[in-house]
Amino acid sequence: MVGAIVGVLVGMVGVGGGAIMTPVLIFIFKVPTTTAVATDLVYSASTKVFAVSLHRKRNGLERCVVKFVSIGGVIGAIIGVLVFTHSESALNDQFDKIIQLSIGFLLFLSSIFSLYLNKNHILERQLKLKEKKFVISKNSQRIMMVLVGLVVGIIVSMTSVGGGTIIALFLLYVWKIPVKRVVGTDLAISLIITLISSVTHLFVGNVDIFIMIFLTIGGIIGVYVGEIIHHRMSGRLLKMILTIILLILGLFMIYESI
Repeated sequence: MVGAIVGVLVGMVGVGGGAIMTPVLIFIFKVPTTTAVATDLVYSASTKVFAVSLHRKRNGLERCVVKFVSIGGVIGAIIGVLVFTHSESALNDQFDKIIQLSIGFLLFLSSIFSLYLNKNHILERQLKLKEKKFVISKNSQRIMMVLVGLVVGIIVSMTSVGGGTIIALFLLYVWKIPVKRVVGTDLAISLIITLISSVTHLFVGNVDIFIMIFLTIGGIIGVYVGEIIHHRMSGRLLKMILTIILLILGLFMIYESI
């Protein structure tokens, strides 16, 4: 059931996977933090493979953005797993709490920023633009995409949280990707990062295979339902859902980290 609920969120707006699943595994199912992070990454990768295939059929992603952000994401994921492995025994729970608290504040500030843009009708003007394919025109854009991927890769591989949300904000407000293609692009980038991270955690032996299988079964069903809902909603409604999720997740992560 938990896998299905989180899967619906992933299919609808491309966020919510790690930010919800990891705390649930830790606080409800009493899974050790290390195992929860690693198992969630494998679950996320499994469900996102299905989600990306659905969005791709409807031309729901920007390939050029996926390529450059993923280059940094792969590097960041490898760095993050190495830091995670070497810091776990030294810092224990304090390390995870510091990371999650930082992401919680980031999500909270992002939601406030999104509400400000909506209030000033900036999103409304963006939605009136034609649904043209995004074109990278400057080298600075490529560099920024690689750097964003690097940071997200480190964060995701160490906590399994926040990747989809951070990427979605850059897609919407920095690179001005049309709303209807944000989810597919976000999922494709997150998939590559989580695949690299989850394979590494699997190799180390941090993943609980039994839990992961049941989460994935529910997640695939949930993603299918969420993707159907995604294509039946307006772009503005999807953006408001994304903003609300950012706010809730940010406050929840701050609360659990204090």
